[in-house]
Amino acid sequence: MPDLCEFWGVSGAPFANHTDPRIYFESRGHEEAQVRLRLAIEKQHAFTLLTGDYGTGKTLLWNWVSSRLDAARYVTGQVVNPLLEPVELLREISFCLGWELKGETKYDVVHGINDLLQRTSSAGRHIVLAIDEAHLIPDARVFEELRMLLNYQPDYRPLITVVLLGQTELGEQLKKVPPLAQRLELKWHLPPLDPDETEPYIRHRLRKADGPTDVFDPACYEVIATESRGNPREINRICDLALTAAAMADSRKIDLDLLQETCRDLN
Repeated sequence: MPDLCEFWGVSGAPFANHTDPRIYFESRGHEEAQVRLRLAIEKQHAFTLLTGDYGTGKTLLWNWVSSRLDAARYVTGQVVNPLLEPVELLREISFCLGWELKGETKYDVVHGINDLLQRTSSAGRHIVLAIDEAHLIPDARVFEELRMLLNYQPDYRPLITVVLLGQTELGEQLKKVPPLAQRLELKWHLPPLDPDETEPYIRHRLRKADGPTDVFDPACYEVIATESRGNPREINRICDLALTAAAMADSRKIDLDLLQETCRDLN
């Protein structure tokens, strides 16, 4: 099997499913989401929600937004595994923000977190915390602990902006915790790409890998849009396998026949 990077002349895998903000593609849905999210952060809203189906790019969008925040004004952190007991989640939040709590009891942990919030605010910076995969939170007590965290407002203003990232069902989960749901100041659902965004997305990913952008026959884009239903992760999966199949066939172009065979293999 040929070396794919050498065969296609790319600096890395164009369609790898990773969350490096340098590969961010701004679809119409992503543009709307990032504008709303940045506005919520600038206004220091306490609680925001971004949902979307798997593979639509929620984490990548957050990484892109957070990478553009002024480090002199903001402290950012990201919890990537929220499957924790309430107190352990508070410890994880503290760790993600660069502060290791020393105490053992819940009293110590809560006061340690509050101290972190106050110190950061006194230094003229605002904390922005993302909790990824938040739909996996199994216990309503965790949501209640987040609500109590938001309640700490010694200067009558939020000292932290919490951004929950999760799949579509997260919105329904929050409805079961009305005191927290009522605190939502922004909620947005990230849609899949529109059909006409498939081609520019694919060309963008190839260009970011320093590769040729005319690999796919124009007739392929409509098929990819249909098969993927506009889901970026599914587009990546189809395109990655198509590049592999073309390289094995020693072909520098991906025509409709090869693509349709690729889709059949995936299905």
